[in-house]
Amino acid sequence: MFLTSSTAYAGGGETHLRFSVPPYDYVVYDRTTSKIRAENGERAPEFSAGLVVKKNGHIVRRLRCTDSASANIAELAYDALATEDFKSLED
Repeated sequence: MFLTSSTAYAGGGETHLRFSVPPYDYVVYDRTTSKIRAENGERAPEFSAGLVVKKNGHIVRRLRCTDSASANIAELAYDALATEDFKSLED
């Protein structure tokens, strides 16, 4: 079963798409945050996306997308999949 979750951040948010093959959980994430740039002090968006693999609840692998395109999971997944409570990907 595929499940989605999301949370809002100041200047962005994070969306997850999770599926399990016990004892592993696979979480595809899409994150937008707002960072202050040192050179001019203005806020600018920062985008990241990737895959986190957990075994028995602990992170065993973290893969980050290398291109600048955001996966934009939310638009497609929220219309088609069941949702769950958001859980941070920090171990």
